[in-house]
Amino acid sequence: MTTDSDSGIGLPGDIDADVEAIRTGADELEQLRLTLTGQTEETDTQFRSAAGEFTDLLAWDIGAAAADELILWEDTVQALAYGAATLRQWAQDVEKYRSERASIERRYDEARAMTPAHKTVPMGTTNQLREEHQGHWNTLMEQAVEARESLSNGPSADALARMASSGFLTGTQLSYFGDSYPGMLPDGLPDQADDPATVNTWWNSMTEEEQEEMLAAHPELLRSLDGIPSAVRDQLNRDHLDDEIERMEEEIAALEQENEDRPSSPGARISTGATNFEIEELNEDLGVLRELKSGLQAPPEGSLYHEEKFLLALDTEGQGRAIVAHGNPDTADNVATHVPGTTATWQKIDEQMPRGEQLAQNASDVDDDADTSAITWIGYDAPQSLGAASSHHATNAAEELSGFQEGLRATHQKGSPSHNTVIGHSYGSTVIGHTAQSEHGLDADNYVFVGSPGVGASHSDKLGIPSENIYATQAENDRIDRATGKSHDIDPTSEEFGATVFDAKSGTKGESFPFGKAHSEYFKEGNHSVVNMGYIIAGVEPPEGWSAR
Repeated sequence: MTTDSDSGIGLPGDIDADVEAIRTGADELEQLRLTLTGQTEETDTQFRSAAGEFTDLLAWDIGAAAADELILWEDTVQALAYGAATLRQWAQDVEKYRSERASIERRYDEARAMTPAHKTVPMGTTNQLREEHQGHWNTLMEQAVEARESLSNGPSADALARMASSGFLTGTQLSYFGDSYPGMLPDGLPDQADDPATVNTWWNSMTEEEQEEMLAAHPELLRSLDGIPSAVRDQLNRDHLDDEIERMEEEIAALEQENEDRPSSPGARISTGATNFEIEELNEDLGVLRELKSGLQAPPEGSLYHEEKFLLALDTEGQGRAIVAHGNPDTADNVATHVPGTTATWQKIDEQMPRGEQLAQNASDVDDDADTSAITWIGYDAPQSLGAASSHHATNAAEELSGFQEGLRATHQKGSPSHNTVIGHSYGSTVIGHTAQSEHGLDADNYVFVGSPGVGASHSDKLGIPSENIYATQAENDRIDRATGKSHDIDPTSEEFGATVFDAKSGTKGESFPFGKAHSEYFKEGNHSVVNMGYIIAGVEPPEGWSAR
């Protein structure tokens, strides 16, 4: 079960498992399930609707089948669904163990390098690292037992929940097991504390009529709830956008009328000035909302990326929230989430959306056979000044970013999980780093750090995914280097950090306090950085390899 060991610390051999072969097996099971149910990869609907296509394929009239034959067919589809999910979960478990093992070996090598040549690494350090490895190994062996039992006897409720949380079972697929595992559904309405996979299972357990009733009764809850399908959230948030435009228009009209009705006096002039200031702020916010509504319409002629947009969140209270997807993440093969940094608020959505559009277009240029979605995520309270030196904004954002990424997994409709990338610009990279290291974790295939002040980690192997899937770039003229190595740990483009560094244009020299204009030029059309990010999002190696700075 293990390979021979060549570890300097004396660890046992690595687990003898070929992750790519395991994933290939999962893909083959999934393809068989899609064939049996007559589904294309464009949708993952309930399998009973495929009876006609299945009859044509195998000359077995499922529509008129006896009850025991129908149960056999449904059992087969269930087995294929959780068989594929079990293999994908096991592959992920092996990768996580190997990432932890690599971290232990690196730390041992660092300790050995700091130890005088005539001495050995202190036994206390060695034993501590070996004990840490033993804990990870024991966890992997427990997961191996779970995988074996799931493949032999069907999954337990805990195994189903773990596979759903990892994004390897969709809500529709989980509904196959609803009668057997009713405890997976919430009692009554779900809320923000519920796992997105649970929310999605609840949504898919209802009839269309029941869903319509929920939409009418609870739009405020559902429009921002991770695990609700993107198309549903989009419609609810567009309705909310219209309501917000109307509300602000009415507030402005009322304030203007208040000014007209106010008698002339010295005190009245002060009140009028204050009202005018309020009107000015409301007009600015109203302009943002109108621009957002226009930007959500069908792409105009000459638009960079022609896929439909989805408004996944909108909240205008305080710093608010605004999340827009370029392309449907529920049906995309590749999904990118861009996390902006300092000064991001809901009012910045109009200036941030072109960055998402640029990311989507570059990924599509790399692989035009794949469907791509790039998301602009203003989903946290970003620092509004150089108080970004503090990590508490990033710590506070962890639960929301983690939940959003889990929601993308839960609502994904294709048989195979999408290839997900999270991109953090400036302080947004710090948010990603803290989320990845938090108790919530960050479910993505790649992390990308752009113009980063640091991610709260001294090495890429602390972030929970293989180091080869972590990327970083910094422009030569980006003065963010004034902030790295201070409050948020080392520069992620440094050799010591261990990420793959890719090229960016040098950028404009000087200008704009505090980090220069180059700090905001990474996403401009034609910049090497956004071109390279397109390759990362698409999961394709660039023609000449990654260009190190």
